Amino acid sequence: MRKSSFKPGSHKFLLELPPELNLDLYAFCELHFGAPRTEVARRALQTLIEAETSADPKTRQKFEQIRHRLDPGGPRDLRVVRAEAESDNAEKRANERNKSR
Repeated sequence: MRKSSFKPGSHKFLLELPPELNLDLYAFCELHFGAPRTEVARRALQTLIEAETSADPKTRQKFEQIRHRLDPGGPRDLRVVRAEAESDNAEKRANERNKSR
C-alpha cells in the first residue's frame, strides 16, 4: 500500500478531474443553484468514505488506524465562544477605554 504525504494542517489540494467528470460537477452545481464545487466534492467524499468504511468493521478499524498514523494529534479542539458573551466583553472593554480618557 502506498503511504500518503499528508501533513496535518494542510487542507488545500488540486483536484484534477477528467473532462467528462468536470462537466458533470459544473452541471450538478448549477442544478443546485450554484452550489460551491468544494461543498459538492466534500459531501461526495464524505458519502463515499462512509459507505466504503461502514460496511465492514475491519475496514473501518484499518481506516481509523491510518487516520491516526497520518494525524496522531487527532481532531483539534475548538474553543466555543457564545456570541452574546463576546459582545458583552467588547462592550465592557469599550466602556473601560472611554472611562480612561
